[in-house]
Amino acid sequence: MKVYPKWQEIRIKELKSSKLPFSFSYKIKIAFMHKECPVCGCKMQNYEFSVNRLPTIQHCVPISKGGKHKLGNIAVVCRSCNEIIKNKITGKLNSDEVSRVWNAIK
Repeated sequence: MKVYPKWQEIRIKELKSSKLPFSFSYKIKIAFMHKECPVCGCKMQNYEFSVNRLPTIQHCVPISKGGKHKLGNIAVVCRSCNEIIKNKITGKLNSDEVSRVWNAIK
């Protein structure tokens, strides 16, 4: 049996208990390709152009700080900004747009 660090156990448990489908992350990141990152304003792109500009999931309130993996707490930001933000509470960023886009594509 694999033993995970406590933060990773919390994250795994939250992702498994989420009502969002497993495909959510993949589909929403694809939907935000070529849109502006709400943090730095760059155009999020695919790996071919820049790995640092890939769209990534950012929890506005991190799971490690009690946030949930649900619409309203999820923003899509470029990978570079995600790595800078790390474990900080960010505010809504583009979470309203994420909710609208997801409701249109799901």
